[in-house]
Amino acid sequence: MPFAWIRSEGKAGRMGRRLMAVVAAGKGERVYLDPTEEMEALARAAEPEWRPDGKLPDKALGFRVQQYGMSDYADLFTPRQLTALTTFSDLVAEAREQVERNSPGSAYADAVATYLGLCVSRLANRCCSLNFWDPGGAKVQQVFARQALAMVWDFCEANPLSDSSGGFAGQVRYLANAVEASPARAGEAAVIQRDAAGGTRLADGAVIATDPPYYDNIGYANLSDFFFVWQRRALRGIWPDLFRRVLAPKNEELVAARDRHGGREEAERFFMDGMGVALRNMHRSGADGFPVTLYYAFKQSEAGQDGLTSPGWATFLQGLVDAGYVVDGTWPVRTELAGNLKKRVNALASSIVLVCRKRAPDAGAATRREFMARLRAELPAALRHIRAGGAGPVDMAQAAIGPGMGVFTAFSRVLEPDARP
Repeated sequence: MPFAWIRSEGKAGRMGRRLMAVVAAGKGERVYLDPTEEMEALARAAEPEWRPDGKLPDKALGFRVQQYGMSDYADLFTPRQLTALTTFSDLVAEAREQVERNSPGSAYADAVATYLGLCVSRLANRCCSLNFWDPGGAKVQQVFARQALAMVWDFCEANPLSDSSGGFAGQVRYLANAVEASPARAGEAAVIQRDAAGGTRLADGAVIATDPPYYDNIGYANLSDFFFVWQRRALRGIWPDLFRRVLAPKNEELVAARDRHGGREEAERFFMDGMGVALRNMHRSGADGFPVTLYYAFKQSEAGQDGLTSPGWATFLQGLVDAGYVVDGTWPVRTELAGNLKKRVNALASSIVLVCRKRAPDAGAATRREFMARLRAELPAALRHIRAGGAGPVDMAQAAIGPGMGVFTAFSRVLEPDARP
């Protein structure tokens, strides 16, 4: 069956779903059963009282399901999943009232309800028609195995009242464990978060570490709506200002989204301008004696006139040069849990930390020939150092850019023989 026909059937509303199997807990193992007619009838019987508002974007990074007729966020869930998630969302307010009756003030009740609301949105990640069955762990796997809403042809529906991987109790335990393990000492406001491109000056002498947006790799704002619609249902009464919108705000997100900005050139200009503002703001506010650390893991590339190029890289690195930074070094850092879903999806094994310092005001210019000579002299040793640090072959193309840019950015300018930059 050609995909064009399948997609047209989906858009026409003629794509249904059929219960194929039931997984039960046996003695030390999973038991796989053929469904009975009664089970199939129960699967179809739910009639949700509420459906989340909001339409999926027509086109967006990481979204594929619209091609199969899923146009609203409600379309991502089966009727009984909607019933379960709506019920848990409504119970957040009831739980808050009970906590407030037994606690000294409303702030504690608001905090407990907020965490419970986050647990509901976590449950949505395990209670959706895009969940897939993990045969290795014999469990329900989350929607976001990667940062995308991709079509799946057979999905699994967990019992949210069970103690299995798709149950609500598991989401509560996960969040409680995270809170318990988080460092929290009163009176130490050593780490702050600011909007680097917002135009406001950062704290003078700040030591800055940041994971900048990846050009057009991931559309976080669009993807966040998957969780936002359920958080809004559960927490709008507690945080009305945060949830006054039906969907999350997106216009200020620093990503080169063509669908949002009217085309490729416009999207690249938006990203370049915003990244330039952010980097100049960091350069102006950052401490002179400490480096800025930037985490990057760009993968996307495309064939250009000069070979294999990455528009995200070119844009980001040009912003560094224009802001007055020198690349001081690169460190490969193992940030990815290779034993998890990353085994089955195409992902980098590590991130590269780009270490930058402010370029000296008296840095001189160099000719292209001088630059190439210094590059040949310094790059081999730098690459050996990166390999010794544990960077795998898949990461070397990205890692090599660091020391190469270290040579390039040490000069105020690199000029062709005819004085062109």
